[in-house]
Amino acid sequence: MVVPKQTDPQFKLRITPHLKDRIKKASEANNRTMNAEIIHRLEDSFEGYALEMDFETGQPKRSPPVMSLSDYLYRAMTEEQIIDLIDRYSSELGQAAQALSEKLQDRK
Repeated sequence: MVVPKQTDPQFKLRITPHLKDRIKKASEANNRTMNAEIIHRLEDSFEGYALEMDFETGQPKRSPPVMSLSDYLYRAMTEEQIIDLIDRYSSELGQAAQALSEKLQDRK
């Protein structure tokens, strides 16, 4: 069986060993190849950009997206790091939410 030749363009990229290690760890944590991890992250970086008009020049411009904290953390952290963060702070957040709820009740 003949495997079809890859048709996607290739692109050489220089990165630091540290960044390569981070990509490798993230790709393993997300069950992706390093290439798929890079593509996923690049595509995500373009999501949510709104096209606006620059009224001074009359040309379209892009504005950065407004990103929720959860979206930012999801993009910036590996699955293992997110789970660790949730485990570490979930009880504290629950206690804080309960205290805020009680304070709101006291206001009424």
